[in-house]
Amino acid sequence: MCVVTQLYRDNPLPTEANNLSSENDLMYLIGGFAGWPRDDSRWNGDRTRNDVWVTADGKEWERVLPPLGQNTMPFVGRGWHACTTLPDPKDRGTTNLNPINDATGKNSAPKIYLSGGGYMGTKGNENVRTLEGYVDMWWSDNGSKWTRVNHEEGFKDSLYSTNEWTSTLINGKYVHRGKWGHSMEAFTTVQDLNNDEVISNKTSIDFCAGTQLNMGQCKTFLANEEEVPSLFVMGGDTTDGGPIVNDVFVSRPGGTL
Repeated sequence: MCVVTQLYRDNPLPTEANNLSSENDLMYLIGGFAGWPRDDSRWNGDRTRNDVWVTADGKEWERVLPPLGQNTMPFVGRGWHACTTLPDPKDRGTTNLNPINDATGKNSAPKIYLSGGGYMGTKGNENVRTLEGYVDMWWSDNGSKWTRVNHEEGFKDSLYSTNEWTSTLINGKYVHRGKWGHSMEAFTTVQDLNNDEVISNKTSIDFCAGTQLNMGQCKTFLANEEEVPSLFVMGGDTTDGGPIVNDVFVSRPGGTL
């Protein structure tokens, strides 16, 4: 499992009890390896899970519900994954690399990021003893609605992911492999986002971050190139014959990592 905290400023969270107010310092517990005791009528095998729980005090926990019409979270069950929140370094309650919300005129809540990990446990009558690793990354601002960051295609030797942190060297060739047991942290970096060879401390600049409104037109983000909130993915073990690694990857805005 992984645990993250978030200063939440928005509508009440979609939980079973819906007791959380509109502004809380919240802690989320996401996924992990679990199962009911074997003598419990609810026992359905030990396996990695994809449930999300939230608390405001560490004592009372509420299960975060997926969006209306969905029975489960969109990411598959996993353990030994990594997660963190990416806030504005000057304000934990906002994310300064999110576009302004036109409806409210405010920045979004800090994004929760989840990366990698793997599956182990039971799938029906099948007992999965070898970890199935993942190369995906997801983000959410409320623990309920999750958006996938990366593109993925292929399988085993032909596997490809737009997440560069899944690339590893095997037999002299860089290939993509699932990664687990790694760490992911948010930190600030200095980056020339618009490639003008000048580090600017302006609070609003134009740069392409992987998403364009129209061909050749980039979104405007609130950004200070001297303090760019970034994700760091560090170390871990890779699956399908891959090695244990000690590499470090740092993100650029828009999901490139």
